[in-house]
Parts: sequence; C-alpha cells; structure tokens
Amino acid sequence: MFKKMFFSMLMLTVVSCGSNPKVNPDINGSFEGTGDGRNGEVKVSVVVAKGLITAVTILESLETEEYALPVFEQIRTAIVANNNINIDVVSGATLSSQGLLTAVENALKDSGANFKGKLIKNK
Repeated sequence: MFKKMFFSMLMLTVVSCGSNPKVNPDINGSFEGTGDGRNGEVKVSVVVAKGLITAVTILESLETEEYALPVFEQIRTAIVANNNINIDVVSGATLSSQGLLTAVENALKDSGANFKGKLIKNK
C-alpha cells in the first residue's frame, strides 16, 4: 500500500520551474559534484555540450535503491529537459532529491559558468 501511494505521489510531484535559459556555448565537458542525501553522499557526473546539460549520471549513492532510483531518474530527466536544476523535490524523498540536486549544482559550479540555478552566459 505504501509503495503504491509513494509511486503515485512520485509521478505527480516532479515539476519543472523556470524557462529555457540563455546558454553559453563555450561551456563543454564532464563535471563531477557531490551532495548530501538521506543516507550519505550522492556523487554525480554532469555532461555539458555547447552550454546544454546533456546527461546526469549517478556515480555513487548510499540511498535506498528501491526508492531513490525512480526519484533520481525523474529528476535527471527533468534537469536535462529544462537545462537547469530549478526542479521540485519529490515528496517522500526530499533528502535524496536535495542530495542529487546539490550534487548537480556543485558539478556545474566547476564548469566555470555563471550559475544561478541554470547555465547562463558569463558577463
């Protein structure tokens, strides 16, 4: 019963905020970052090509796979689709969601972009 309700809420809660930002086409590469999830550190790799986030890969995570994997997949998809991390956390998996979003944010900071929730042109 709990699993059914959890996944029903999960499907309804990942919502993108913001619009497609102006991108800096000079930002390219693969960047790693970490964030604190519920059970420990979440480590990610973020690939940026021509200023667009093209992939987010979970490198390490101590989160409970049964719950975290669907959450991570939805958030990763939303980040790539919207080219930013202004994504709502998933209800019932708030700490895991925040850990992933923080890890992506930290990776993007290493890209050298003027980063404020989205990749934008350096001034």
